[in-house]
Amino acid sequence: MSLNLPLEGVVLDYGSGSGILGLSVLIMNSHWKATMVDIDPEAHRNCIQNMELNKIDSSRVEMKLLDKRPSSPFPLVFANILQNILHDERDYLISMTLPGHYLILSGLLKSQLDETCDFYLKSSEVVLFNKEVLNDWGCLVLRRKS
Repeated sequence: MSLNLPLEGVVLDYGSGSGILGLSVLIMNSHWKATMVDIDPEAHRNCIQNMELNKIDSSRVEMKLLDKRPSSPFPLVFANILQNILHDERDYLISMTLPGHYLILSGLLKSQLDETCDFYLKSSEVVLFNKEVLNDWGCLVLRRKS
């Protein structure tokens, strides 16, 4: 699977935890930045540790708590959180994805994948780009319509 992404941009890692998804984008592309959003300040401390371990300059990462979450869309959005939160946050996550770009939902059990896919596709603003399953886990890649 290949995403057609701009050469530079900012990724949103929503429910960032240790930051591994957003930071992986920065490791792979030196022209990208990341905005990490989590409800737990401890997650940001773990993210800082991972930035240091991977020699990622702190100027490339902005960390926000949930009450200060972004309001402008991104070309790439990751949300690796529990299914009920993915459902509760559907409209927000879609609105945070730039038209024509990608929203990646993970942290889903294989048994939850179809239900979450159907729930997101009820929004007329996204289409399914790809569905991945590895053992008991699943991931949805959605593309926001232009």
